[in-house]
Amino acid sequence: MDQKFISQIQSKLEDKITELQAIKDRHSDQLQKKLPQDSGEATAHHQNKDLAELKRDHEVEEIEMIQKALGRIETGTFGQCIACGEDINIERLKAIPYAEHCIECQEKLDEEAHGG
Repeated sequence: MDQKFISQIQSKLEDKITELQAIKDRHSDQLQKKLPQDSGEATAHHQNKDLAELKRDHEVEEIEMIQKALGRIETGTFGQCIACGEDINIERLKAIPYAEHCIECQEKLDEEAHGG
């Protein structure tokens, strides 16, 4: 794989981690807000808190996937499917730079996850 492309992806991934970390921190701050005394406000607070938890969990998961991709760059295995070892299509990596699987293996995983 072209080293220039890998360097661009690495920079993009590092920028994305910084962005996601800031978002995750904001969601964590929202989770630490005190519960309002008014029951209507308390209900809205719980709903907002649940949403913030979901968003924070999503950011944590995406950060972990990006860190794994950066690790694969360091070990020289970036762009190889972790299931079959084949190269991941470059267009897929442009769209999802932290992709771990080629399209074929990802489709199999999706089918298995959805009971197919």
